[in-house]
Amino acid sequence: MTMPTQGSAIARPSTFGTELAKRLLWSAAAVTGASILSFAVSGAALDVLLHPIKTTLMALGDPDPVMVYTSPGQYFLRFAQVSVVLGVFMALPVIIYQLGAVFRVGQRPEAYQAPWGYMIVAPLLFLAGISLAAFVLTPQSLRNLAAHLGELTASMGLVADGLQLTLIRGWMLGLLAQIPVLALLWHAVRPAAQPDLRGE
Repeated sequence: MTMPTQGSAIARPSTFGTELAKRLLWSAAAVTGASILSFAVSGAALDVLLHPIKTTLMALGDPDPVMVYTSPGQYFLRFAQVSVVLGVFMALPVIIYQLGAVFRVGQRPEAYQAPWGYMIVAPLLFLAGISLAAFVLTPQSLRNLAAHLGELTASMGLVADGLQLTLIRGWMLGLLAQIPVLALLWHAVRPAAQPDLRGE
């Protein structure tokens, strides 16, 4: 029986931990940078997210649904929330690339190929989750609320509540949509990354 060598079994946890920390830092930097850049277009993105909410409320009898801000901080927070969503969307290709690099720890660097297909599909699935929440689920929730209450008015603050509901559901659906991407990426990359610890 041959004992695992120091370069394979003993050093491997340290190597994996170091690689994971480095890739997480790169991912966090990508999200932060993309979020800052996205702040410039967060107003347009906010209008897109609010459009189905306002349209639904108008159809339900509210003649002038508006977004109400009670403080400057709340105004800034709405734009910041949308900027982070856009930042994650823009940074997902980088995140997927970094995770693929973590999954292949132990594989020869020259044998690793960038997961370009996953880097394209991941942000599209995230966008699909946000779109489903904004254009289908939140309007349907408002209709259900109107059916229950009988009448909706501007004083209820439903525009802000609808936006918050869209963001929460969008995050959940967008991130859940990444699970099959990560599972497929793991199976595509990891088998070739397993080191051979058997003796001669």
